[in-house]
Amino acid sequence: MGMPVAYALTRFQFAGSGMVETVFSAPILVPGLVIGFAMLNFFVLLGDMQVMTGLFIGHTAILFPYSVRVISASLRNLDPYVEDAAVSLGANRLRGFVLVVLPNMQAGIAAAFVLGFITSFNNVPVSLFLSGPGVTTLPVSMLSYLEYYFDPTIAALSTLLVIFTVVLVQTAERLLGLSQYV
Repeated sequence: MGMPVAYALTRFQFAGSGMVETVFSAPILVPGLVIGFAMLNFFVLLGDMQVMTGLFIGHTAILFPYSVRVISASLRNLDPYVEDAAVSLGANRLRGFVLVVLPNMQAGIAAAFVLGFITSFNNVPVSLFLSGPGVTTLPVSMLSYLEYYFDPTIAALSTLLVIFTVVLVQTAERLLGLSQYV
């Protein structure tokens, strides 16, 4: 979802582009607790929304700015004249994007995916406010378990999650060289 916005922000000059970039960066600046509470109020006022839909929308809103920023960095590393060369050689804009730009953005898209997955997986505030009966995330379950029990199970699970995160990031770094996009 961040690809079209990142493409528009990096390839086109239009009035208010700085404002659009600021608006898309706003969820990064606002604490997750505030966003979670605001979304809870919004969804309660909206009415009959399912818990999974609310969680999906909440996590999408939190992750969207990260994907826009990472994919924008990937596009800024690609010379725009390469796409123009494809168009001048007979490809239309869509074909030039699919055959030239998209393959060069793959590492940035993968970096956005890994960053988004880790951020969403470890997000407690939004999940805490938007989870409901029968639907909960692992971090919220861990938090509620800590409220009632005092044993090392959560510490062991937390260690496994940290190891999983480090292995995932290191694997992505070795395969894709993601550090140049984040």
